[in-house]
Amino acid sequence: MSTSCLSDACGHSTRLNQMKMSRQTRIKVCVFACGALILTWIWFKVYKDHPILELRLPRECNLSTYTPFSASEPLKLVINGTPKIENIIHQYWIDHNIPATAEQHIKSLRKNHLGWKYVLWTAASTQLLLRTRYPGLTSMFDLYAQEEKGSYAVRYIMLYEFGGAYVDLGLKSLRPLDPLFNTYSCILARVLPEIPSLLYNFDFLLSNDFIACRKKHPFMKVLVENLPVFSEMAKSADASGPNYMTLVFKDYMNIDEYNFTSGQYMDLFLAPAEYFFPTIQSEEIELLLRICETFNKLSFLRQRACVSLSRYGLRRTPSQFAFTHHYG
Repeated sequence: MSTSCLSDACGHSTRLNQMKMSRQTRIKVCVFACGALILTWIWFKVYKDHPILELRLPRECNLSTYTPFSASEPLKLVINGTPKIENIIHQYWIDHNIPATAEQHIKSLRKNHLGWKYVLWTAASTQLLLRTRYPGLTSMFDLYAQEEKGSYAVRYIMLYEFGGAYVDLGLKSLRPLDPLFNTYSCILARVLPEIPSLLYNFDFLLSNDFIACRKKHPFMKVLVENLPVFSEMAKSADASGPNYMTLVFKDYMNIDEYNFTSGQYMDLFLAPAEYFFPTIQSEEIELLLRICETFNKLSFLRQRACVSLSRYGLRRTPSQFAFTHHYG
């Protein structure tokens, strides 16, 4: 073979190799670019849904001045025994068109409470209950029907008339309620103290997203009887919701100060926040952070709440002792 042919062959081979390398390079660049786009999209979604939020306290802040809110100790519950509360789960939705997420929460409840009675109340079935047993409250409920106040108000009536547990559709069941029902006749759930401390400047607030009481319990009766008195309140939380429930509890116990701890109060049990509401929701986190940004202007209690958030973290996970977790 002539030298020129060898030269042409070598040149052709070199060009082929260059083309292959160029093609491989383009493929690598495309793969890298696609990977970068995917990672950027994932980061955006995660950041959008779970923004990276950081609580920064002033450098001059003396942390030893503040006692963080302490986590509650595990309860001593009766594992096997006779229930003191009826084994009924009540939930409420305006109609039977339940959101998909709520359907999953219902499944978790029913899975953990086999053999329990389950009742999904709607606006129609609630109105029938009121017309039959509380005709004086029907006009109030009609006024509330399209508002959150309506669902707040009827939970107390359900529990007073039938007993059991009211469980908000935003709560996922993590384990059976039987040990609690075997131990107590009325269970009220606190929210994490940092939340009311920063929002309302007191460290105690009951939630009505979970309530469990035996039928005809006197505290439920007081909650039902006082509904008309508070019906003109503009905010649902004041008219029939958490603030209303907390105020009625305070009066029921004849306590002047919001100086509570978890534990037994007469025939009422205040469950630790870690048992039913162990986490802080995203929209609450952003609001609490904005308040803590004005740390030096806050009351001592609010500063204490900011320190507690800094110590225990903003994004918490349910402990092994949690019965429910809020995904609302």
